[in-house]
Amino acid sequence: MSPELVRIGTRLAALEMLQSGTTLHTDMYYFEEEVARATKEAGLRGVLARRSSVSPWPMRRRPRRASRAPSASCRHSRRSLVVATVAPHSMYTVDAGTLRAARDLARAYGVAPATHLAETATKSRSRWRSTA
Repeated sequence: MSPELVRIGTRLAALEMLQSGTTLHTDMYYFEEEVARATKEAGLRGVLARRSSVSPWPMRRRPRRASRAPSASCRHSRRSLVVATVAPHSMYTVDAGTLRAARDLARAYGVAPATHLAETATKSRSRWRSTA
């Protein structure tokens, strides 16, 4: 995964969204600065965040344990095409402490947090949560 690949993928996704009439998307994964740039260039609206999780992902050696502040490129007024949020990945990849930290960070920035809440039954039963 690289910034260039994310930028290209976001541009392709933006084209597909525009063709289908979608005007707003949310994203919570890698290189959100590139996602923000491509979103703005396409004239779409975006709610973007850096992801936080406690589970190890294929692209990482160590998990991220804390929610992180929105990046500078996504910090804009609510009237901007692109706004930042806080995004703990999902109920099955974060622990209660990370959820509370994300809530507190979202309150501090005055944004609504985003997460994958209702997914498949299999993922919802997953035991990926940290026991630490």
